[in-house]
Amino acid sequence: MDFNESSSSLICELISDTTTMIDRVLTTVKPPFSKLFGRDDAVTFFNSLQSRAEMIEFMKSNNSLTDFHDLSEIARTMEVKILENIESSKWLHGDMISDYVREKIKDKVSCIQIYHDFDEHDKNMTYILKINNNFNYHLYFTNKRKTGIFALDTLLRIRYAKEELFKKANNTPEDIFVGRINDNFGFNAFFDGITKTVTMLAPLMLRNSFSSKILKEPFITYHVLGHELYHSLFGAGGPALDALNGHRGKCIMNHYQKSCSKFAIGACTSGRHTFNEDTPDVESNRLVYRILGDLYNDQQLNTVIDGLDTTLEQAYFYYVASSSCERDEVRSQELADLDPHSANNIRINAGFSLMPEFTKAFRCKEGDPMFIKKEESCYVFGPD
Repeated sequence: MDFNESSSSLICELISDTTTMIDRVLTTVKPPFSKLFGRDDAVTFFNSLQSRAEMIEFMKSNNSLTDFHDLSEIARTMEVKILENIESSKWLHGDMISDYVREKIKDKVSCIQIYHDFDEHDKNMTYILKINNNFNYHLYFTNKRKTGIFALDTLLRIRYAKEELFKKANNTPEDIFVGRINDNFGFNAFFDGITKTVTMLAPLMLRNSFSSKILKEPFITYHVLGHELYHSLFGAGGPALDALNGHRGKCIMNHYQKSCSKFAIGACTSGRHTFNEDTPDVESNRLVYRILGDLYNDQQLNTVIDGLDTTLEQAYFYYVASSSCERDEVRSQELADLDPHSANNIRINAGFSLMPEFTKAFRCKEGDPMFIKKEESCYVFGPD
């Protein structure tokens, strides 16, 4: 066996062993650290592209695409309510400058496009096959093997094919669809400030998971969607707006910081560090609660559910909180420093303890950890 052949065999074994090792690591490492150990991004894309076409064909043949919520109508409702809330904000009225700022803030919301797994792009099998054909063309016909080492050349060709496919991307809806293939039906949702899009992935839209017998509407899905919509106004790309929030933003930061002493289990960096995730939570909580109020009248919300010592309104809060339910574990300082989100128990307790509606629903008394007076709560947008 000559040097090149033996080296080729060795590198092939190394790539295979490394892939196996990474698979083992991923089963034990928890987010956000698991992202550091993932497979090569191009290989992940290649596998996701092949499996996506098979998944869509299977779901079509079993008529199971309807198992997932269509978010287009609720997305439009949310947009209207967010714009109404911005319009009613007193601090955004009064002179030409505030009027100008208000309209610019509204523009940031009204230009957002909503995409989700199993939307019209997924259902267009012709387009998925076209993407697949373009990828395979670059993979097999436009890139020559460079090293003579089979596994390494395969990896390089896959990387090249992905680069060529993305090189022509120009933020059209079709190109944005190509970008989400890599997520491969993961449990996630995200806002992209460059393309001005919100993308919801399949697990967050599954009807059986996010509809209850008592509350038919998928309020957990609505809350996630609202959170991502508000990222158009609160996020790494919006420091100017963060500065405009002034004392309103500081109110939220201080509340979450104080919540550390009330609710934290282990390290807690909530406050300034988590502001751009906490504030979308706060605003989405209020947005989805307003939608609840549109769907159920006061009498219905105050009705005690048969067999439970719980009103429908209380059940709503329990239901939304269940999306963050997890076993209590002591949070490490390293995770608290790395994660831009507050810990799940902080996200729920700090968020709901800013809502006078929660205080009223559970008849909290002054001195209770979740008690808040309306005049002491924190509002960024709206008439309060």
